[in-house]
Amino acid sequence: FYPINTEDLQQVNVNGKIKQYITPASGFNWVKYLDKYGYDDTTEVIFYDYNPNALFYMEQTIKSFSGGDYQQFLKKHNRHKTPDWLNTKLEIAEHFQTVSNIWHIKDKVKFKFVECDLLNEFTIKPKNDPNVILNVSNIFAYEPTVPFMPTKERVYKQNQLIKLLKEKYNKIN
Repeated sequence: FYPINTEDLQQVNVNGKIKQYITPASGFNWVKYLDKYGYDDTTEVIFYDYNPNALFYMEQTIKSFSGGDYQQFLKKHNRHKTPDWLNTKLEIAEHFQTVSNIWHIKDKVKFKFVECDLLNEFTIKPKNDPNVILNVSNIFAYEPTVPFMPTKERVYKQNQLIKLLKEKYNKIN
């Protein structure tokens, strides 16, 4: 589980409030996107991951974290009593600090948690709307996956997803 995001926010072309934000279960950039582009009480954030632990931590964060020491919160909710996150306490604290003043947004939107491995099957059901954002992050270049899946196969899987999105969900960002 990655409690912080290392990537910057991207410029997206939405016209109005975000209807759905679909993102890997990690960090707090999703709150920044909602704050930047707008949301309402019908906005849905869909967290996905191939790792059920990442979904578990994100769900616990949404349901129970009200601020403060995020690393301590994660330790308290650690089912396996192993270090399931890699970032330092300082990195985690600094990352949460960037959204602490907008954390209340989590109480104003809806959430889903979907087990999905983009390298195998796209099990997410997005709305086909220009105000839907799908974040694939670094999934097709993810360092722990590289030794187990050759570049050619990862590029093929990425192209399959792009083709599906163009054919079935051609309006989303």
